[in-house]
Amino acid sequence: MPLGRATIGWYGMKAAHGKPDRMEEPGGPAFSRDVMARLEEATHWCRHHGQKLTPVRRLVLGLVLSETRPLGAYDILSLLRAYQPRAVPPTVYRALDFLLEQGLIHRIERLCGLSSPAGL
Repeated sequence: MPLGRATIGWYGMKAAHGKPDRMEEPGGPAFSRDVMARLEEATHWCRHHGQKLTPVRRLVLGLVLSETRPLGAYDILSLLRAYQPRAVPPTVYRALDFLLEQGLIHRIERLCGLSSPAGL
């Protein structure tokens, strides 16, 4: 696995040092500090492997990482439209294909849903 171990959907507790528990993604939602850290890891991993984690791919990954349950493509599209109202299914499918190819998410065939890998 390219990224360190973390629990899917962990929102953390308020940091003892007074920093906010949630951080704003530019043009997107306020993700937990844990999700933001994993997004940074994913960005570095992609860059190291000659790939680019575009803003849309990063946002889709953040939405998947923020959920405690597997998501279907249309669930992700619904969440994505809160930040990109003109998003269409191919946008989500292209991002998911990239994230799957890079091993950043896993497909759950039986549920036909998507989740981050256990080692992420």
